[in-house]
Amino acid sequence: MARESWASMFWTLVPEMTTIPRAGSAAFRADGKRIAYTPVRDMTRTWKRYRGGGTGPVWVYDPETHGIEEAPHVNATDASPCWAGDTVYFRSDRDGLMDIFRWKPGTGTVENLTRFREYGVRVMSGGGGVIAFERG
Repeated sequence: MARESWASMFWTLVPEMTTIPRAGSAAFRADGKRIAYTPVRDMTRTWKRYRGGGTGPVWVYDPETHGIEEAPHVNATDASPCWAGDTVYFRSDRDGLMDIFRWKPGTGTVENLTRFREYGVRVMSGGGGVIAFERG
């Protein structure tokens, strides 16, 4: 590989700093114009039904305006935000077990999509318009 092509490839892979002060997990919308993220680390990895000061909301950050919009939040852990189109999907233990919820920024409505009773959602991710998760 020629040195010039290697250098140009390398510089396209270098991470760019954002002005988000901190994030537990984050996901870019497909067009790159919004970032859904949690400002705190997911406490449910080790503590189920945690309701302390580390219960994190899901925020959406606009890199152009530096504005932040918060998904409607209750005293529960919201985690693993990801995008499908212009809708944010995330895990939340609002009803006891981790279920999948969705929220479209600009609205005040969060919708519960699953109601698992035996095992909650452990891991979730999205891409290409698809949400994938693990439970049990």
